[in-house]
Amino acid sequence: MGNNASPAEALQTADEVFAYLEAFTNLERGLFRPRDYRLERMERLLTDFDNPHLGRLTVHLAGSKGKGSTACYVAAGIAARMPRVGMYCSPHVNDYRERITIDGRAAPDPVILACGRAIYSYVQQQTSDGTQDSHLPTTFELLTLLAFLVFREVKATAQVLETGLGGRLDATNLCKPDLTLITPIEREHTDYLGNRLTGIAREKAGILKTGVPVCVAPQRPVVRSTILQIASERNCPVLWDGRKLGIRRTTLSASGTEFDFRSPAGDRIRARLKMLGETQAENAVLALHALRFLFPDETFDELLPSIVNAGLPGRMELVHFRTDPARLLLLDGAHTPNSIDRLCLAAGSVLGSSITVIFGSVSGKNYGAMADRISKDAARVIVSKPGTFKKSDPEAVYAAFSNNAVPASLALDPRQALEEALSTPHPVLVCGSFYMVSEIRRLCIESAVIDSTINLFGYGTTEARDDAQGPAQTVQPS
Repeated sequence: MGNNASPAEALQTADEVFAYLEAFTNLERGLFRPRDYRLERMERLLTDFDNPHLGRLTVHLAGSKGKGSTACYVAAGIAARMPRVGMYCSPHVNDYRERITIDGRAAPDPVILACGRAIYSYVQQQTSDGTQDSHLPTTFELLTLLAFLVFREVKATAQVLETGLGGRLDATNLCKPDLTLITPIEREHTDYLGNRLTGIAREKAGILKTGVPVCVAPQRPVVRSTILQIASERNCPVLWDGRKLGIRRTTLSASGTEFDFRSPAGDRIRARLKMLGETQAENAVLALHALRFLFPDETFDELLPSIVNAGLPGRMELVHFRTDPARLLLLDGAHTPNSIDRLCLAAGSVLGSSITVIFGSVSGKNYGAMADRISKDAARVIVSKPGTFKKSDPEAVYAAFSNNAVPASLALDPRQALEEALSTPHPVLVCGSFYMVSEIRRLCIESAVIDSTINLFGYGTTEARDDAQGPAQTVQPS
């Protein structure tokens, strides 16, 4: 990190800001030890930058699955009622800008650049003061700081924050939320969170703050009881505990997810979501309970229209090829046996019974169980390499599929894998990791099959973006 260039010389574009932040020790790359996973660095960052995380309506989410979709629904609902709503989520699929959005659109590059230069100056000062590289903030911590600085610069009135990993010690957990949400919890990231569901639930529920209301998605009994116990200990009003879901019917098609929902008041509501999957209906119901608390004068029926067009890249994202509109490709970052099971059920409803699957899994995942489940439905499987960001062993993954009856092939180059998939007569499903989805989605963007513009809510004005496009203000730590 020893670079004496001025901020203007070192960072000239928003892309260079993200490249600079990515160069730090990154938990996502597996270079970060569990014993170093703490909040002191983040607390100092926020203090030194005069607490940019404070001063706006805040919704905070933790969980294993559905965080991004639920956050998107909540942010879309708030943005329909308040100006300049920031959302911070992870991971991104093709562009870091997906992580930091204002009203569903990428934060303005001039603001990202100004805030990134301020972070650069700060880190340079820390280095000159003798701070060792190993004690400098991680990429995720700096990205979290960047999000807060951006939200302050554009004068965001609200922010929706998704934890990156865990909850209790997550970099986002220094926020002061008005509402917290816990999405479904599974056994994951055991190197950091432990192997027991109760322990994982305690880590996730670590975002609960004294007296702050919480909405809890449907959970396994042991997980729900753990969360409710912590909520009771911290005097957190439980607005909804997920036991009365209210969903009567869910139908999936290429046009979206239709479901009937009975509100707590007994009103029957029919909805169609842009995002696909039975889980999306469940995520939407969780988001509606959150929005009902935030906007108590509105009914569930009145809140619903503002979330139906929300969508995230690489989360049950259905693509119609421009050269062949009848040809479908479904992108989803499912990477656990349970999420793959639910994905396969959804894919069968949307894509039909004969599907070609492009699959790529990073090391440390249960790709054997995923291969067993996918092999029950797929007509063909093509195993590829999910990028280079994390270690992977495509040959071992291919061997797992070879143990099943499904025809399988190995195409390490994602471009070759996509070409091979498109040579079959079947619709295509891409899954196994967000890194695999990222590789294929990038190829679709390059060929203009997918628009690279970030618009997560599917509606709205560009007022917030235009307001922030003027001369970038100077952002400096205090």
